[in-house]
Amino acid sequence: MMSTEFKMPPAVILAGGEGKRLRPLTATTPKPLLPMLGEPLLFHILRRLESMGVERAYLMTGYLGEKIKQALTQYRGKLKPVCIQEEQPKGSAGCLTLIPGLHTEKECIVVSGDAYFEFDLRSAVALKREKEAAAVLCLARAETPIGFGLVQSEADGKIKGFIEKPTWSRVQSDLVNTGIYILGEQALSMISKARLPLDFGADVFPALLRSGALLYSKEGQGYWCDVGTPTAYRMCNLRLSKGQNILGRGVKLATTASLSESVLFDAVQVGAGATVKCSVIGENTIVGEGATVEEDTTVGASCVIGERSYVGNGVSLPAGTIVAARSVLKADFNMEKQGLFTDGCLVLHPLGNACRCGRRVGRAFAACAGQDGSIALLRSEKKGQSDFVKGLAEGILAGGIGLKDCGWGFPAMASFAAQSGKAVYTLFLDETKDAVKIWIFDRNGLYPDARFEREFSDNARETPAEAERAGEISTVKELKDRYCLSLGLMGGNTGSLQGITAYVAEIESPVGAVLEKALKMQGAAISEKADIFFWPSEDGRRVDTTICGVHAGWWQIFMVLALETAKLNGMVFLPYCCPEIIKRAVTGAGGKIIHYMMYPENDAETNLRMRLLREQPWLQDGLAAAMMFSSMIASGSLHAAELTSVCREMTVNEVNVDACDTDTKLRMIVSHKQDFDGEGMLRKYREGNVRIIAKSEGAMHLMAEAADMADAAELIRKAKKEILDFGV
Repeated sequence: MMSTEFKMPPAVILAGGEGKRLRPLTATTPKPLLPMLGEPLLFHILRRLESMGVERAYLMTGYLGEKIKQALTQYRGKLKPVCIQEEQPKGSAGCLTLIPGLHTEKECIVVSGDAYFEFDLRSAVALKREKEAAAVLCLARAETPIGFGLVQSEADGKIKGFIEKPTWSRVQSDLVNTGIYILGEQALSMISKARLPLDFGADVFPALLRSGALLYSKEGQGYWCDVGTPTAYRMCNLRLSKGQNILGRGVKLATTASLSESVLFDAVQVGAGATVKCSVIGENTIVGEGATVEEDTTVGASCVIGERSYVGNGVSLPAGTIVAARSVLKADFNMEKQGLFTDGCLVLHPLGNACRCGRRVGRAFAACAGQDGSIALLRSEKKGQSDFVKGLAEGILAGGIGLKDCGWGFPAMASFAAQSGKAVYTLFLDETKDAVKIWIFDRNGLYPDARFEREFSDNARETPAEAERAGEISTVKELKDRYCLSLGLMGGNTGSLQGITAYVAEIESPVGAVLEKALKMQGAAISEKADIFFWPSEDGRRVDTTICGVHAGWWQIFMVLALETAKLNGMVFLPYCCPEIIKRAVTGAGGKIIHYMMYPENDAETNLRMRLLREQPWLQDGLAAAMMFSSMIASGSLHAAELTSVCREMTVNEVNVDACDTDTKLRMIVSHKQDFDGEGMLRKYREGNVRIIAKSEGAMHLMAEAADMADAAELIRKAKKEILDFGV
């Protein structure tokens, strides 16, 4: 029970964002003014704070700040916030430095102006005071935690770490950061003195944790919703209305019109016989007689949808759009429905016109690269350009940047092209009948971090303005030769493989042809009666081998190279998801292990990955691994007997389990009581270990390690059964 003397600190409402993910709704209306149950979201937030006893508040505005200030004149509550306009972005925490007398405050509440919440924050304030914490972060359970910041806490709520917007492989809980904080004097003092821009998630809280400050988490009781996308915004409204349509002021709905699970802003008109399904319609829009607006459509303000026209699933109409009568509009690309970032790739499922889809994707990449940048492109086959590739090229050039055509290749070669070229992004594109897969590499040959994913998604939702001057196409020559030369360095000095006979399986593939050429350049003879046989993977990231009848899979080769690196350098980079036996072997050999994430999530991890690419390129490139392995054979530092010993020590079996929905994945993660160990869940059994790694596309990757194949197969069987049991 709270004391009657319990006094709440002042509140700061962050309301300066542009709301790009909510376009076209936010093209004319700032996020805090989007209607929830018919009135601005901001009013709900103010009433909630007022009900808890908050007496002072500051409203930090930026984008369309004057509209927010004007709207506040209509608010009838007692809590009247002081509006502070942020002229230049200072970051989510940096904007607090604009508050007069911030350094004199003992504590304050920070809430996001684009989220609806029903929490009572008095218990979080009490926790902060009881623990004398620098800050308390309010958490909520999310059905899909990716895209949110995760907080790693002990049983009493004490925070021990953060995972910022993780991939599925890094998800360890369904509790996410809501953007609602109780800040103490220590946090406020740090903010007032720090260099700007300054962000809570990326800067303030990690710095406080490193300094030894006490941070605590508190799960909020009640409903919370981040209205960051049109779909999330609509679903939040429907939950609050118990599934009823939301109609703004002055809406005119013909008696024969059909409306289901939709949100209509003020002054919308829907004509006779028209149908609107599961959509959001901006203010002053007219839907003509007999028109159909299909599911997941978002219509900006002051649009006209002509009579008997058809607007298909996922279409987004910018404010002021006029759709002629009897028109048919279909979405060329909807990132939420047709796009998915997974395992270093963007996977697309184009609907309808592939060229238009490619153009929108190309424009989004160009917008991410910036006006002074360029994009390099490799394709999986030598065949002519598809409609999607033509559209992609048109979109990139329309964005005003250059396109470097690198011809055919594979992902490992694209990573090299990214490191050796000057393009902002290097793309490797592989098309199948049903999907387009695009591997993305930054200038360092790495997959960009989560910030890129968000920026790309924002740009893909709206078509950026075309540049005044189109970009130009250039052809990159001799990329394959330069790549082969770089691979040769992995094999030692020129001619270091003389006396070795090698054979590369399936040399008709781009990967096999490049590896064969690199081996020849270093003096190896190529023959089907070889000392060494190589089987590279299609993406060039892994390779298997056979030497004198001894077969070694990728992880056995990996172990050999890791031990050799430990012997030469003393330090070895290893991914969290590599087999435990390799970690033990490297440590036993006196090597120091530096773990890394497969896909970097922040600047520190990106810098770490840049080091490993320079010092251990074979970690990312199976062809580089093959060349280094061949060099060890040629120099006599590795013999078949030693390889046999390694293969006897470990057996690794990897499979994917498909059709694992989000709910099943999340329930498995939440119930996991053993090690997370960086990436995935590590299950320990009598026969060995199984690492279960959740994937974005609805699958689980299983990696079992055991003494022999029979035990590894048994571990896979157990893990599959566990996943199936969770799905029941």
